[in-house]
Amino acid sequence: MKKRFVLLLLASSFIHASASEFMEFGNKGFKEEKLKESRWKFGIGANYVKYPTKLPAFTGTEKTFQEEEQVPIVGSEIGFGREFNIGAGVSTTFTLNGFYTKSGTEDSGIASKSVDLEIASSKTSHEVYGADANLSLNYLVENKVLNFQPFIEFGVGTGASIITGYYNYKGLTGSATTPNPETYDMKMKEKFNYAKSSLGINFISGLGIFSYLKVTMMAMNISERETVGSYKVQSGAVTTKDEKNTNANDSLNLTTASLGFGYLF
Repeated sequence: MKKRFVLLLLASSFIHASASEFMEFGNKGFKEEKLKESRWKFGIGANYVKYPTKLPAFTGTEKTFQEEEQVPIVGSEIGFGREFNIGAGVSTTFTLNGFYTKSGTEDSGIASKSVDLEIASSKTSHEVYGADANLSLNYLVENKVLNFQPFIEFGVGTGASIITGYYNYKGLTGSATTPNPETYDMKMKEKFNYAKSSLGINFISGLGIFSYLKVTMMAMNISERETVGSYKVQSGAVTTKDEKNTNANDSLNLTTASLGFGYLF
C-alpha cells in the first residue's frame, strides 16, 4: 500500500510538472531579454512548388503522359539556425534547412456501370527532397501588438527527385476490332544543385513564437538523370528505356512559396 502511494505521488508530481511546462510554452520575458539580442531559431512549415518532369511521352486510350509537364507539389520544410544581432534593428541569420515534397494521383476506369470490371488503371508519384544552407539579412520593426521582421535570404543546396508514371489498359479480348492491351511503367531519378534567393517576413510575438511567409526563386542545375522502364502502345512492340546521364547539365528556374511557424530562444 505504501509503495502504491509513493508511486501515485511521483506520477502526480510528474503530470503536474509536465502540465505546467506546457502552459508556460514560450518565454514570457522574451521581449525584454531576447528581442534585440542574438538568439537561436527553429522553424517548421509547408511549401508549394511546380516541379518540371521529363518522362517519355505516351498517348494511350485512357491516359496520356506528356514529355514535359509542370506538376504542383506540396510538402514540408524544417530549419535550425542562429540569428546574430548587429544593432538598430538589423540582424543576420545563418540557417540549415531541409525539405521534402510529395504528391501523386491514382485513377481507374470501369467498363460499364452494370459490370464491376476494371479495364484501366494509372498512378503517378512525384517526390522531391533536399537540404541547403542560408544567410539572411533582417530588419526588426517593433510594435505593441506584434513585431514584424522583413528579410532577404540567399542560399545554396543540393537535392534529388523521383518521378514515376504507371498505366495499364487491359483491353477486351474476343474481337479483332478491340484495342490491344497498353502498358506504361517509367521511373525518372534526378540529382540537382541549386542557388536560391528569398523575400519574406517574420511575425514575432512577445513570447518568442513567430510565423513566416516567403517566396523563393531557385536557379537549379540538373547534374544527373536516370530513366528506367518500358511502355507499349496499341498493336506495337514494347519499348524499353534504360538511360543514365551523369552529365545532364540542364538548367531551370523554379518559384516556391512557403509559410510556417517557429520559436526563437
